[in-house]
Formats: sequence, C-alpha cells, structure tokens
Amino acid sequence: MAKGKWKAQRTLLIVGEGAHDVAFLKHAKSVFVTRGCGLAVQIKNANGRGALHVINYAISLSNNANYDTVAALFDTDEGWSEAVATLARRNDITTLKSDSCLETMLLRALNLECKGTSSALKKRLAKQINGDAREPESYARCFTRHVLKKTKEPTLLALIELLSVKQK
Repeated sequence: MAKGKWKAQRTLLIVGEGAHDVAFLKHAKSVFVTRGCGLAVQIKNANGRGALHVINYAISLSNNANYDTVAALFDTDEGWSEAVATLARRNDITTLKSDSCLETMLLRALNLECKGTSSALKKRLAKQINGDAREPESYARCFTRHVLKKTKEPTLLALIELLSVKQK
C-alpha cells in the first residue's frame, strides 16, 4: 500500500438508542471490523427517548455527512410504529430492532430466559456479562465471534452483515 491517507471503501454510521446499545455496537465492531479492511464505522448515541428519536437523530447525522449506509439500533418497546418504519425507509435508514429491548435480544442470543421487567432483564444480562453493560469490553466473554455468527437473532444477523466487508 502506498504511503498517504487511507481511504475507506465503504462508510457506515450506526446510531444506538442508549449507552448499552452503543457499548454492544462498539463490541460488535471490534469483533467484525479490522483496521484497514475498507470499512469505516462510526457509532453514535441518541441518548434514549425511543425509536422515533433514534431515527430522527440518524437522519440528522446523515444529513450532515455522507455515509454509504446508515443504521439505527433501538428498542421496540417505546415509539416504534409503522409511521416510524416508513420514515426510516424513506430516509434509507436500516432499522436494527431490539424486540422488545436490547437485553431481551441478547439473552435470547445466549439461549437464556428473557421474561420479566426491563429492570429484571438488565440485571440478568449484567450477571451473564459479568461487567458494566455500558462498557464494550463487558460483552467480550459471552458474545464472541463464534456466538454472534451462530445466532438466529435476525437483528444480530443484520448487524453482522452490515459490519462484514465483502470480498471482491
């Protein structure tokens, strides 16, 4: 490779609904995206407030910079509707829906029970990851490349597809 500035072949923006979403996205990025692979990934935090806010924040960010792909990871328990889905489609935003919340999806990916309140699910996941759910490193023990690749969770499969660099 010639000396000079490295240029990404593809750019990806992923907006996470909150701190836990962003931490998991950063972990997934560290697992699937290697330096110099041709994919530049930027992860932003919408700081909560539901699906509509996450989609609007992704639209706002994508209007200010040119990304090849824009995606949003959010829970479907607040603000998700057909109108929001239409808004995302109209603005070419890939929706990564955590049904009903991130913790439910991640517990299902580990084949663990995912019933109970949001608070109970957060505690159950925290025990599994043995760390702070706001830190990307906390997900490394449970969510290895192997575990993520063999999941049947549609949202995680879509995320892996976004983070994968296609070989030509």
